[in-house]
Amino acid sequence: MIKSKTTNQYYATAKKATISTTFDEVTCKGLIGTEFPGKISKIKTEPYQYTIRETGEVVSLEHRYMYLPDDVESEEEKLAKQLEEAFL
Repeated sequence: MIKSKTTNQYYATAKKATISTTFDEVTCKGLIGTEFPGKISKIKTEPYQYTIRETGEVVSLEHRYMYLPDDVESEEEKLAKQLEEAFL
Protein backbone atom coordinates (compact mmCIF):
# COMPACT_ATOMS: atom_id res chain seq x y z
CA MET A 1 0.00 0.00 0.00
CA ILE A 2 1.12 3.52 -0.77
CA LYS A 3 0.16 6.69 1.07
CA SER A 4 -0.91 9.63 -1.10
CA LYS A 5 1.15 12.79 -0.62
CA THR A 6 -1.89 14.92 -1.47
CA THR A 7 -4.79 13.25 0.33
CA ASN A 8 -2.81 11.36 3.00
CA GLN A 9 -4.96 8.29 2.16
CA TYR A 10 -3.62 4.83 1.36
CA TYR A 11 -4.17 3.29 -2.06
CA ALA A 12 -3.06 0.26 -4.05
CA THR A 13 -1.22 0.48 -7.33
CA ALA A 14 0.22 -1.91 -9.88
CA LYS A 15 3.53 -1.16 -11.54
CA LYS A 16 4.37 -2.63 -14.89
CA ALA A 17 7.36 -2.39 -17.15
CA THR A 18 8.00 -3.48 -20.69
CA ILE A 19 10.90 -5.74 -21.56
CA SER A 20 12.41 -5.96 -25.03
CA THR A 21 12.34 -9.45 -26.47
CA THR A 22 12.84 -11.45 -29.64
CA PHE A 23 9.89 -13.76 -28.81
CA ASP A 24 7.07 -14.14 -31.29
CA GLU A 25 3.54 -13.02 -30.39
CA VAL A 26 2.36 -16.52 -29.40
CA THR A 27 5.25 -16.95 -26.95
CA CYS A 28 4.67 -13.49 -25.46
CA LYS A 29 0.96 -14.18 -24.94
CA GLY A 30 1.89 -17.45 -23.25
CA LEU A 31 4.08 -15.56 -20.78
CA ILE A 32 1.30 -13.22 -19.61
CA GLY A 33 0.96 -13.56 -15.84
CA THR A 34 4.43 -15.05 -15.42
CA GLU A 35 6.42 -13.62 -12.53
CA PHE A 36 10.13 -12.95 -12.79
CA PRO A 37 12.45 -12.55 -9.81
CA GLY A 38 13.57 -8.96 -9.44
CA LYS A 39 11.95 -5.60 -9.02
CA ILE A 40 10.50 -2.73 -10.99
CA SER A 41 12.32 0.52 -10.25
CA LYS A 42 10.95 4.01 -10.85
CA ILE A 43 13.43 5.94 -13.02
CA LYS A 44 13.28 9.74 -13.41
CA THR A 45 13.14 10.94 -17.03
CA GLU A 46 12.69 14.11 -19.02
CA PRO A 47 9.04 15.28 -18.84
CA TYR A 48 6.73 13.80 -21.48
CA GLN A 49 3.01 13.73 -22.25
CA TYR A 50 0.98 10.55 -21.71
CA THR A 51 -2.66 9.94 -22.62
CA ILE A 52 -4.70 7.77 -20.25
CA ARG A 53 -6.56 5.38 -22.57
CA GLU A 54 -9.66 4.97 -20.42
CA THR A 55 -10.37 8.68 -19.97
CA GLY A 56 -8.47 10.41 -22.77
CA GLU A 57 -6.86 12.68 -20.16
CA VAL A 58 -3.36 13.91 -21.06
CA VAL A 59 -0.93 14.04 -18.16
CA SER A 60 2.70 15.08 -17.87
CA LEU A 61 5.05 12.42 -16.46
CA GLU A 62 8.70 12.59 -15.44
CA HIS A 63 9.41 8.91 -14.81
CA ARG A 64 9.18 5.43 -16.24
CA TYR A 65 9.48 1.98 -14.71
CA MET A 66 12.39 -0.36 -15.48
CA TYR A 67 12.52 -4.07 -14.65
CA LEU A 68 15.73 -5.09 -12.85
CA PRO A 69 16.34 -8.83 -12.23
CA ASP A 70 17.58 -9.83 -8.75
CA ASP A 71 20.92 -11.08 -10.06
CA VAL A 72 21.62 -7.96 -12.13
CA GLU A 73 22.21 -5.57 -9.25
CA SER A 74 25.41 -4.64 -10.99
CA GLU A 75 25.41 -2.83 -14.33
CA GLU A 76 21.69 -2.28 -14.94
CA GLU A 77 21.07 -1.01 -11.40
CA LYS A 78 24.07 1.32 -11.71
CA LEU A 79 22.74 2.52 -15.07
CA ALA A 80 19.29 3.10 -13.58
CA LYS A 81 20.81 5.14 -10.74
CA GLN A 82 22.98 7.10 -13.18
CA LEU A 83 19.94 7.89 -15.34
CA GLU A 84 17.97 8.99 -12.31
CA GLU A 85 20.81 11.20 -11.06
CA ALA A 86 21.32 12.72 -14.53
CA PHE A 87 17.72 13.91 -14.63
CA LEU A 88 17.70 15.41 -11.10
